[in-house]
Amino acid sequence: MSTLLSRTLTVAAATALTALFVVLGGGPAAAHTGLTSSAPADGEALTSAPDAVTLTFATAVASQFVQVAVTGPDGQSVTTGEATVEGAVVRQPVGPGGDGPYVVSYRVVSDDGHPVS
Repeated sequence: MSTLLSRTLTVAAATALTALFVVLGGGPAAAHTGLTSSAPADGEALTSAPDAVTLTFATAVASQFVQVAVTGPDGQSVTTGEATVEGAVVRQPVGPGGDGPYVVSYRVVSDDGHPVS
């Protein structure tokens, strides 16, 4: 009988310690944000130029630190105006450029203060 009581107390103690760990150690994680999608999508072929490039991140980004550069096939910038930020979505206006591949580069600061590019 004492062996059964001992096992029951051991299981109860282990359960209580696990619950305590979850409650005390399970606070919000300070994870860096990451790019979750873009429009146009990476590698997408378009029949006409978009008026903007939209970047969507996993978490909100600090609007004062957003930098977006879009270059055309000739290596020249096609960005026009300032990027706008609404939470986790960054929108960079672009102008027309030539046919061919474009490169989008970005640098943002996540809510936890870390730069992501």
